[in-house]
Amino acid sequence: MKIRVLGRATPSQTLPVGRACRSHRQGDGETRFPRIFTSVIHAAAPHNARMKILLFLGRLRPPKPSRWAGYFHIRQGCGALRTHPGELQIVPAQPDVQIYASLEDLQAAAAERVATVAETAGQTRGRVLLAVSGGSAAPGLFGRLATEPLRSRVPWERVSLIWCDERLVPFSSPDSNYRLTRETLLAHVPIPSLQVYPVATYYDAARAAEVYHQQVAALLALHDGQIDVAVLGMGPDGHTASLFPGFPQLDAPPDVWALPVEGAPKPPSTRVTLSPAALNRATLALFLVAGADKAPMVRAALRGPYDPHAIPAQIVRPRHGAVVWMLDHEAAGAL
Repeated sequence: MKIRVLGRATPSQTLPVGRACRSHRQGDGETRFPRIFTSVIHAAAPHNARMKILLFLGRLRPPKPSRWAGYFHIRQGCGALRTHPGELQIVPAQPDVQIYASLEDLQAAAAERVATVAETAGQTRGRVLLAVSGGSAAPGLFGRLATEPLRSRVPWERVSLIWCDERLVPFSSPDSNYRLTRETLLAHVPIPSLQVYPVATYYDAARAAEVYHQQVAALLALHDGQIDVAVLGMGPDGHTASLFPGFPQLDAPPDVWALPVEGAPKPPSTRVTLSPAALNRATLALFLVAGADKAPMVRAALRGPYDPHAIPAQIVRPRHGAVVWMLDHEAAGAL
């Protein structure tokens, strides 16, 4: 896991990084490489070349191509490649963790990152799909995207906007993520209204989720099966979007894109959320986390074992994308 202290951080805010794995071990069905191998291979080599390099490094017998599969398996401090009969599973680099001196620095960096990705997607594919959330970091992020110089860099006429989750409240409610986005972003940028897809909160949760599933499915088909950026947060309990610890939505089928949520521990209790499968279609999953109350869970999410039923934020591991955690120094205090 790469950790960088950015913004106006002082040397005293530099955090220790877990020791990189130096072993190369075989014979027990697992080969482990120094972290730099997995990072450089994944970033610099095409898919087929990565396969060949990893096979060479591990001296593995290649399975039948039709049985090859890839997935994220995060281990602290090193990459891992597990092999089973007839199956190869490749592990990309671990999340990029960036630490900022203040929430304002975090918001500025996040806005720059979103604008850059949107600008690139607009130029290369001619369309952009963004998924946004509420939370304490959202107003500052949206405000920066809605003002110069970033406002003119984003190709708003090519952007489609969806929400990672929404509370089932009227659009005018202070609890509405749509209202927050409308007031701080949509009212200030030239995004066509027909390209804005709020959750239909005037339905009950089941119907609203069904409608949103259909909309997201259509958008994914239009956008080459990917969300360019998913902006997420994490609560002190480890939830992200409206995926809460121990809730059945964490085990949703991979072909379901939106889910109803009843009985959420944080009010309002009725919600609609993007599914894990939808969030894992992100090319960039951007976690914005601030505040000392998040510090213990940040440590558990980034340094603890993989247990998404206890820490739902861990379930966001896009197979063909990157995960970046942007933290203020208080949220990073326990790393």
